[in-house]
Amino acid sequence: MALENTKRSSKASGKKREPSKRKTPSSRRARASESKVLLGLEPSECHGILCALVDLHPELADEIEQIVTCSLLEKTFEEIADAVLLGITSLDLERVRMRCESNLFGYMEPGDVIMEMTGEALEPLVSDIGRCSAMGLDDAALLCCQGILLGLYRVEQEENWGLLDWMPEGMEFFVDGPILALKGTSRNARGRVCRLPQALKDFSREYLPEWPDLHGRKPRQGS
Repeated sequence: MALENTKRSSKASGKKREPSKRKTPSSRRARASESKVLLGLEPSECHGILCALVDLHPELADEIEQIVTCSLLEKTFEEIADAVLLGITSLDLERVRMRCESNLFGYMEPGDVIMEMTGEALEPLVSDIGRCSAMGLDDAALLCCQGILLGLYRVEQEENWGLLDWMPEGMEFFVDGPILALKGTSRNARGRVCRLPQALKDFSREYLPEWPDLHGRKPRQGS
């Protein structure tokens, strides 16, 4: 009996232990997506809970930052451009007419309404540029800016969107907003964009061939 126990213990000690499988960020996201509690949280609640989690487990901070960065870089500038194109060209004359007639300060000209609604469609994406810059995610901010500019350019090339005829200055009117939201861009004493990232200048030359180089353009007030 003692001999048998000795054999069993020797076998047990000689058995190879399988390496522990560490959960990857993707596997954790998959598990989180199955949680009814997490899925039911509001965005404002998620922010507070995430901060509380980092306070309890500071070692998770780097991994959370990695997940955030990967999430913001998941979309390509082409996909962002498609979203801009769809968001703007989905505006139609009927919606413009309703806005013209429902203005509290009296009737608005269709051209002014189209400009206003186009700016509203771009606002969330332009805000994303500033948000990424504030977090130090300069690559994500640049990617978003490139996507917006390409989307505006494509709207200008869209022959079937008749509302463009109401906008004398076209989509170039809106390029200053996303550019100035980038970290490291500013206006000089003459009101012109300066210190534009080289990557953005190169991008404009390659993807926006029918627009002049954006470096040195004078931003419009309030953009």
